[in-house]
Amino acid sequence: MLTKEDYKKILTEISDEEIKKKLTSLINYNLPVSIKREDINTGYEVIKKLQELSNEYSRSAGLDDLEIYDRIKKEMIPYLSTLARVKDMLSLEYSYLNDYLKDEKRAEIIKRLVKEEGVSFTQAKEYAKTVDEYVEMRKNLHRLLQISQHFKTMYDFYMKVWQMVFQSVSTATKELFNSKTQ
Repeated sequence: MLTKEDYKKILTEISDEEIKKKLTSLINYNLPVSIKREDINTGYEVIKKLQELSNEYSRSAGLDDLEIYDRIKKEMIPYLSTLARVKDMLSLEYSYLNDYLKDEKRAEIIKRLVKEEGVSFTQAKEYAKTVDEYVEMRKNLHRLLQISQHFKTMYDFYMKVWQMVFQSVSTATKELFNSKTQ
């Protein structure tokens, strides 16, 4: 696992300000973040490539473009695989950090409230959810969830595009076969 200093170094290289802001705030609260800048950037690059292939598919004229459809279908597979990996990694990261925040970090805040503020355990349990530190971490986790959902949506969309391309290959192959047999 990377150290806090490693993450700070990585953050200086991140070009996406939104991601940088989210990761910085999580690191400042000492949450065990394992997201790598390269993974997220790779995800965005893959989405751009899939968009280009999708646009090329949309521009294809008709069923006589079998070679184009087949090439697009084949090129999409590794991109979809990479996007699935990034999507799953972000989803798991969110799930892990959410559990960590609700269990470990909240327990830490409760202990601190009982010890430093002298409130009862029951009061501390309720008050812990309103502490600025906890609220800020929840907001940042929500932003991470939004990124995760964005990647999931893109994956679902491009899987449907791939299915349409696959169907076009199948239909074009049948049309070509039928035209040669007549």
